Amino acid sequence: MKLNKNKIIALILYLLPVIFFVLFAASLLAVSCNKPEDGPNMAFAMATVTFRPQADGSYYLKLDEKTALIVTNPELQKYPFEDGKEKRAIIQLGFDPENPGTGHVDGFEDVIDVVLYDFQTLNVKSVVAYDKEQEQTYGDDPVGLYLEESTFPPTTIEDGYLCVHFAMEYSGEVTHTINAVYGTDPEDPYLIEFRHNYNGDVNRLFESDSYINFSLKDLPDTNGETVKLTLKWNSLATGKYETVQFDYKTRTDW
Repeated sequence: MKLNKNKIIALILYLLPVIFFVLFAASLLAVSCNKPEDGPNMAFAMATVTFRPQADGSYYLKLDEKTALIVTNPELQKYPFEDGKEKRAIIQLGFDPENPGTGHVDGFEDVIDVVLYDFQTLNVKSVVAYDKEQEQTYGDDPVGLYLEESTFPPTTIEDGYLCVHFAMEYSGEVTHTINAVYGTDPEDPYLIEFRHNYNGDVNRLFESDSYINFSLKDLPDTNGETVKLTLKWNSLATGKYETVQFDYKTRTDW
């Protein structure tokens, strides 16, 4: 079968995320096999983190509410992003479980020294307040969400961000629109609808995974309490609306 130019371009666009993560995983394996100088106790992992810049030009990586990571690479002692803003990222790291480090970061029980081998910043958007006049822009086209803990990275809430790992059908010819919309239910300020708009993309021959983080800074303050945040979406798998709930508490240090 002969593919036309548009189909070839679409195929390349479809394969790009797959190629990236295959190469990323391969590089992790290569690191594991080709870093004898790190010693026999060196462990390797991938994680999602927040790069948190400090006033003195240094930074740490926030892994979770209890754990901060300190990067020990000599060439990465200064914050690596010129705009000085915090970033969400997937990282590839190494650490020594028997010698986790003795550093201190205010507010964290565990501070671990790590070697940072690679990182990929993640796209971050703000959640948007519902506007009825924008309904057509939001769209309501189906997506698939990865919720399993065994999936990397899973759909979850981390460090004040709604982190969504999703699948969508597309052609590679049209840019789709993704939004996280709150305020659709006046009775539930912590209901977020994950909205997807095909934008007229009709030749959707491919399905691809994508990753996006939404800042929850603009949601109503929970005033120190933990509430249930509900995520709602039009499911690609079931053909109906699905929901999932997460524990959520407003981040205090935006």
